[in-house]
Amino acid sequence: MNTKTKRKVGSIVYNVIVCFFGLIMLYPLVWMVMSSFKETSTIFTTAGSLIPEKATLENYVKRLYYYVDDNRSPAAREVAFWVQAMQEGDVSPAVLGQSFLFSPDRANSYTDGQAFYTMASYALLGTDVTDGNADAYLPYFAEGGAVQAYKQLFNLTSCVESFAALGVDVGTMDDRIPLDRTVLAQEVEAARATRSTQSTADEADKATYTPGYILRHPVDTVLLFVRSAVENGDHYIRTLVGGSLSYYTVDLAWGWVVVLYLLLAYAALPVQGAVMKPAGKARGWCCAAAVLCCLLAVAGCLLWTPTHYDTLYGLQGRYFLPVLPLLLLMLLTAPPSGRRARRGHRPDPPCGRACTGTGGDGREYYAGDYCKVTALQIKNKK
Repeated sequence: MNTKTKRKVGSIVYNVIVCFFGLIMLYPLVWMVMSSFKETSTIFTTAGSLIPEKATLENYVKRLYYYVDDNRSPAAREVAFWVQAMQEGDVSPAVLGQSFLFSPDRANSYTDGQAFYTMASYALLGTDVTDGNADAYLPYFAEGGAVQAYKQLFNLTSCVESFAALGVDVGTMDDRIPLDRTVLAQEVEAARATRSTQSTADEADKATYTPGYILRHPVDTVLLFVRSAVENGDHYIRTLVGGSLSYYTVDLAWGWVVVLYLLLAYAALPVQGAVMKPAGKARGWCCAAAVLCCLLAVAGCLLWTPTHYDTLYGLQGRYFLPVLPLLLLMLLTAPPSGRRARRGHRPDPPCGRACTGTGGDGREYYAGDYCKVTALQIKNKK
């Protein structure tokens, strides 16, 4: 074997040995990171298995409590709360870590870059990223403080991939610094409460009264309106004037509902001598517009009504409130004119006072005074 061949063989053996010992040295670090995905009770019982059988975010939350809050035994309820919040997308891992690291009592307390990196990287990754490689991280702290350093940490490829393996996006920081964890918890609870009130439509609810269905089933559509009027008519009457309060859990007595309608009718009475507008064709167009708006409100509810419902879905009397003033205006009696005026119903004079009679000289008197304006008009006509 010549010298050249010996050197080549020796180089191969050397590289194999170095790679072998390198893997041995890296294995504890890899084991630590992978074990962070396991349940706490199974870390050592499944130490021979590098890949966790069941990935979880529980250990990440516990590390935040341990390394940041110095809490070795956080309440299981709190840990489960934040794990569920991350799984449901109500809070990202980056924002949750921010609420620990940049809480009101810690946000402006960081002065040692090395100490911050050690604490934050252990909390996020379970290891100190600055160990033997501090020069790659500490300049970020010197440039932008703890906020810049934290952004660098959760944007590391290892951090992003770790959370991606759990099915969550590491996310980005919140604009609020400091960030109170209590406020964040309230926002998560509010998001959950909102979701709990949202109903999920099943297959039966997906078939609704579409235009095509209405044309194919006209009898069913008519019966739907009839049942709605019979069963929910009192509800429509109540809700038109506010007879049902507090999300329809409190119903006013019918006596009060009648009083509300009487007050509404009294408010709609015309003032004596007032000029009624609109009149003629304008009145007809306004009436048609009001009716059209009512029909659109009913049609909107009809299109949302599943075909297996017995009554219209969601229709309420308050939906007609916007056009109620217009409808009342159309129902007012128009002032007498034309043939009615010749039968004794005189229109009001230009002076605005009611006629009390005609004197012996044929002149009209209004509230005891001679109406000069009317007399002048009669004279001009002659």
